[in-house]
Order: sequence, then structure tokens, then C-alpha cells
Amino acid sequence: MKVLLLSPHTDDVELGAGGTVAKLLEEGHELYWVVFSTCEDAVPKGLPRDTLKKEFLSVVNYMGIKNYETHNFKNKEFPSHRQEILETLVNVKKKI
Repeated sequence: MKVLLLSPHTDDVELGAGGTVAKLLEEGHELYWVVFSTCEDAVPKGLPRDTLKKEFLSVVNYMGIKNYETHNFKNKEFPSHRQEILETLVNVKKKI
């Protein structure tokens, strides 16, 4: 089965459904993970702006997930990017 994981921010899927993701992988399902914001504007001062993106990439590599993409929609500004987010979802649907 193909499973689409939609994550508004880099850590939402791991925190909200990490156990389910692990089970789906164990059962051999094909996962496709989309992150809409790498939250660069929310990284604490003193840390590199791409810290959360690097952590996400570490997770997908550790879990062996090959199908993923990240986007840089600004944190807390999704409503003003509705059309772009919709286009992203349409394009993802074509891939899976």
C-alpha cells in the first residue's frame, strides 16, 4: 500500500504518528513524506537555520524512507500560500 504523510512542520509526523510510521515500514508499505515548512524562522538563536531540516533528513535516512520532499513555506503563513500548497499536493498526487 502507498501511504502519504503530510507534515506541516518537520517534526509533526514523528511526534504525532511515529509508531504508526514504524509499523507501516515494518509491514513493507511504500511511504511518501511531504514537509511543508522547515521552520527556519523558528530555530533558536545560535543554531544554524537549517537545523530542523537536517534533523528531518536524519530521520528519513535512519528509517530508510526514500520518497520525501521538503518545502519552505513560512511557518504560520500557510493561509497566504493556499494555492501554492494546493499545487504542491496536486504534483505529489501525480508522483504517487
